[in-house]
Amino acid sequence: MKVDDGDLLNFWKALRTTTIGEKDNSLKLPDNIHFLGRTDEASVLFIRQCYRDLLKVVFSNNTRRLIITGNPGIGKTFFGYYILYELMRKNATVIYDKANKFPILFSNQTAVVGETLFSFYDLLNKQDVWYIVDGKEPHDVDAKTILVCSPKKNYYVEFDKHPLTKTRYMSTWDKREIDACWEKIYKNKVDKKIVDDLFYKWGGIPRFVLEKANEGTQQNKLQEAIDACDESILMSSIGKSEAKQDISHKLIHIMTNPPIEESNDYDLEGDDGLEEDDDDVEYVEEEPYTQKIIKFASVYVSEIVIKNFEKTIMNKMRTELNVSLSNGISNPVLGSIFEEIAHTILKNGGKFKIRSLDDSARYDQTINRRDKIYTFLQLKR
Repeated sequence: MKVDDGDLLNFWKALRTTTIGEKDNSLKLPDNIHFLGRTDEASVLFIRQCYRDLLKVVFSNNTRRLIITGNPGIGKTFFGYYILYELMRKNATVIYDKANKFPILFSNQTAVVGETLFSFYDLLNKQDVWYIVDGKEPHDVDAKTILVCSPKKNYYVEFDKHPLTKTRYMSTWDKREIDACWEKIYKNKVDKKIVDDLFYKWGGIPRFVLEKANEGTQQNKLQEAIDACDESILMSSIGKSEAKQDISHKLIHIMTNPPIEESNDYDLEGDDGLEEDDDDVEYVEEEPYTQKIIKFASVYVSEIVIKNFEKTIMNKMRTELNVSLSNGISNPVLGSIFEEIAHTILKNGGKFKIRSLDDSARYDQTINRRDKIYTFLQLKR
């Protein structure tokens, strides 16, 4: 069964007369028109450079099945809308299938909603038809299939097994993209200082830096993710190509390799406050957007996680040291650790209880904070 939807049809007709503003890289629908005809969807689309780059892969004759993935909240759904716009310009027949929504058929002047995907079964088995899937596992069909989804493998584990399936990674946003999008869409909605502060905390995730900047419960999710994370597991994922499934993508970001000429223009050092080592993202002549490296979401996140990780290690070492001392067990490794712990505590200064080794007298002594630890040999000099 297929259903006509007036708002959906109005969107499709409006899209056919809308052009991308070359100066501000945006696609703005007419007033009261929203993507897919839904009032809870956006009406302006900011066109990122990576959208244009990835579109070349979408339209390649060598592409029949394609996965576009990356961090949640970076605009993969909007990339699907951009594909839809470009396919409209080519007069292509498109079946758009979004998670928890009814599938939609777009063709020429027609836009209809299907009760189930089976409503379009015949079309899905035509090779000249496009099948865009957002946030769910695609069906195995002959139509050219584009899946946009988060890194959760359950969305694409079977789809990825197909010999013709390709995968590309969408990058997080740099500060210039955030600023440009704020200027075009969010200038009257979010204070710029708030945006700058949130970028420092979240890194390049526009969902939290722009879209939900003023929503306190959404902003609390970063601290909630930090509190819930296992620092040792998270630390072991940094710099790797894969992260443990239970690590929140609010704390880690997927870095990828943009085109070399594009990467040369980007000052990656400082875009999100993280200084990039050469080992983090290596710009070699690999096909763009095919590499994946895990990094901290931001300096803010890395500092907190590393500090918590250090506390965890120190507490564990103190516990083991106390057990060793209480039981009279000699352990040279713990002895060295005890020395480091003692040096750290003394260097930070404070009031300490002192016991003389000569007469066992006990008293308190205040030690000022020191920036450097001196050895006895250095003091003799």
